[in-house]
Amino acid sequence: MAFKGSENYTTMLNNLTMSPGDVIGFVDIEKEMDLTVTEANTNYHNRLRESARNDYVIIPDNTDSSYINANSPVKRRKMVNYRIDTYLDIALCNGNIFTAEIQGNQIITSESNDPLLYDSLHALMTRLWISADNKYLEENNTFNHTMDELKALNTKYNLSDAHTHQALPESLKALLPQLRTFWEDSHYTQQANFEKNFLQSFFAFRKCPHALLRGDNFINYSASSITSLLANFFYTNDLEVSLIEPCFDNLPDLLKDGGTIPKPLPERQIKKIIQGEDPDIHIGDVIFLVNPNNPTGFSLENYGASAYHALAQYCEANNKILVLDFTFMPFILEDEDRAVCDIYELFNGYSFNYLTIEDTGKILPVMDTKASILHASDGLVAEISRAHTNYILRVSPFILQVLTFILDRLAQDGLGPLYDLYRSNRRYLRQMIRQHDLPLEVTPAPDSLSIAWIRITNGLSASYLQNALRRNNIEILIGNNFFWSDKSQGGGYIRIALARERKEFIESIDTFIHTLKVL
Repeated sequence: MAFKGSENYTTMLNNLTMSPGDVIGFVDIEKEMDLTVTEANTNYHNRLRESARNDYVIIPDNTDSSYINANSPVKRRKMVNYRIDTYLDIALCNGNIFTAEIQGNQIITSESNDPLLYDSLHALMTRLWISADNKYLEENNTFNHTMDELKALNTKYNLSDAHTHQALPESLKALLPQLRTFWEDSHYTQQANFEKNFLQSFFAFRKCPHALLRGDNFINYSASSITSLLANFFYTNDLEVSLIEPCFDNLPDLLKDGGTIPKPLPERQIKKIIQGEDPDIHIGDVIFLVNPNNPTGFSLENYGASAYHALAQYCEANNKILVLDFTFMPFILEDEDRAVCDIYELFNGYSFNYLTIEDTGKILPVMDTKASILHASDGLVAEISRAHTNYILRVSPFILQVLTFILDRLAQDGLGPLYDLYRSNRRYLRQMIRQHDLPLEVTPAPDSLSIAWIRITNGLSASYLQNALRRNNIEILIGNNFFWSDKSQGGGYIRIALARERKEFIESIDTFIHTLKVL
């Protein structure tokens, strides 16, 4: 069927093709069109591939599923629990609203930049996309890595989660006789004292005393709880988030569940920013980085303090909020090859807003007894304080005492005993891969990091290896979900956790090697 006004529809597509930002919207006309828009559609898709844009489109729930093409640069999902009773296209991009509607045998198109209408439609389209995407993942049995890690807890050879599964080293066993005292003190000492002691001990351990001098620190149960809080903060302030990729997939999931669709920020683009180059992609209101990154081990410390200066300058010049997830930072605090600086002191020389997530959970071997800290710069303290009280009253004073004791010991004695285990397990993994000539390569990362990011060099898929290993009760994580915006990029990687007792790790790796040798 041919429609009058299709040339206007073609013009609209061409305008979207040249847009510098991502598009979110609803499409129901495109599949009804005749061939007059084929060229414009092709140009639009080619432009998306060239510019690494991320366009999100909701389609009616009665549309043929074949219309959701995994190879298309446009991400399409079927509408859930919502209905539009007309043939209609809506595209939202950079404050502009593009609409097209079929009325009789005509296509009526219009453009607007009304800010109130744009914000209202953007909120609606975001909500519809998140709902549709969650339904799509559910129907396709696509689980996040936390689900994989939960299953792995009941598996004999658990090389999956990056939590500490090793025993307390001898240097920290002095904790055990103190537990009764900590329990009793928890009832008779004010909470503020426990929090003050914990923060002082933590930032002494982190070698960042200036975190106590500016801004404010909010103690929470976990880094995931803090990320959930931040997702709500971003949503209520209508902030677009550019999130590092690859990264652990609960970060984009938490942001999405909070009402924000994150945009991927590849590591290579981050490197451009810290080297003073144009990142060549659209950057949102918020830059969200994990440093060191899980799973790759990429860290700003590879480039020294100049990397933080460059990030601060970029955020100041472009009015960006910087979020730094430092949950893996303790693994490189004493790394001789990386210069760790007090970023809180460094950032005080700039006028931009930033947030950091600090954590004890990934480094301290105390069976997930942990606490996390959200640090807010001066300009965000009031809003974060209000948001934080909606999520938590306090972290247990007993837990704070346990963590303070351990942090004080580690600040005094050093992290050597913990690092030694991760380094020796990494060496054993590399040695066995080389000895048996397996098509695997442990990618460069700090040797003291508790995870190994491994590239598959012979073309086998990560999911194929995972299924083979599962038959022998071995659990790993595959790279697909780490590349959360395009899972196909991670099909050639696996991740192995190193925070395991030496004997247990050797037995797991020996079984791992034997399994892969017979594939």
